[in-house]
Amino acid sequence: MGRTDSDATLRSNDESFYVLGVQPEIASVGVNQVAASGDRFVPDGIWPANFFGPPKDGYVVGRAHAGKTLAITFASLRRPGDLLASNFVPCPPTRALSFTVPQGKVVYLGDVTWSQKPDGLFPSYSNNFQAAKTYMSSHYPKLADRLEPGNTEFVMAVPAVGCPK
Repeated sequence: MGRTDSDATLRSNDESFYVLGVQPEIASVGVNQVAASGDRFVPDGIWPANFFGPPKDGYVVGRAHAGKTLAITFASLRRPGDLLASNFVPCPPTRALSFTVPQGKVVYLGDVTWSQKPDGLFPSYSNNFQAAKTYMSSHYPKLADRLEPGNTEFVMAVPAVGCPK
């Protein structure tokens, strides 16, 4: 759980790095291992978060074991002066970004922008591969040349604690 060092390199085909754009910068995201449950996923509570925290200069870069399925399972947004944070848990019918970690790659998953609404925090997804490539060149030069688009799915979670009934 935490940031990838800026001098990181791929050590083997048993791992990969993922790159996710996150806005606004005051948002924190949780990327966790998940397990399939029919056409939905359920967070795998056995494992700690693969990543939890805010972006650095607009991006999160994580390292994960190949073959594992990960998803954004939590996000939090607390604006300066706010007493409480707005939180996101992927309650149906909202879909969360999910991906299976490939072997020995550096993959760009897309960008997520968090919007605070009266009934919670909601994601919107976009793609700006060139901006991610520029970011990687300046922040992770040893990984930048390997960056490629990743395969993602938008999957509903099994209702979790905190989801309305």
